[in-house]
Amino acid sequence: MQMQVGNCFPTPWLSVPCVTVMAHVGKPRGHGRIRFPSAHPHARPRVDSLLLDDPQDRAKAVEAMERAGLLVTTKVMRELARCVWPGENVLARRSRIDAWIRKSCDSGYHLCGTVPMGADDDPRAATDGHGRVRGVEGLLVADGSLMPTVPTGNTNLPTLMIGERFGAWLRDGVV
Repeated sequence: MQMQVGNCFPTPWLSVPCVTVMAHVGKPRGHGRIRFPSAHPHARPRVDSLLLDDPQDRAKAVEAMERAGLLVTTKVMRELARCVWPGENVLARRSRIDAWIRKSCDSGYHLCGTVPMGADDDPRAATDGHGRVRGVEGLLVADGSLMPTVPTGNTNLPTLMIGERFGAWLRDGVV
């Protein structure tokens, strides 16, 4: 679980500047699907995140919101700001938090693991250890989709490191 502060509240119409506390499940058990309706390059993928369908993921998300609620209702935080959404009445009971997260929460869409790398005998691995797509000559993948599991933290630094490593491999003729 990770908790972090933010500086805006995004809505479909505008982004409201404010202080927010956000939380996410760092190692979800559940996973969704990405499907392409056709091979046409302009075909939009269908994303079915199945977010919080797994009971353990949902329990962790509820716990994260409980902890965020405890944080924002401390004396120090109350002197700085007030809790607006969800209201303190939601944060007071696990059942209310559970109902709230099901309708109010979404993914950060830091997708990874869609083209995982792995050993030759791993049936889930679409690429080898150098990002070469199996069965497609000359095609490399060098981004977060290579990660075989979701990292516990943000995906930006591991993805940058993948890019750096692959850049060095390409420069040195390794791949």
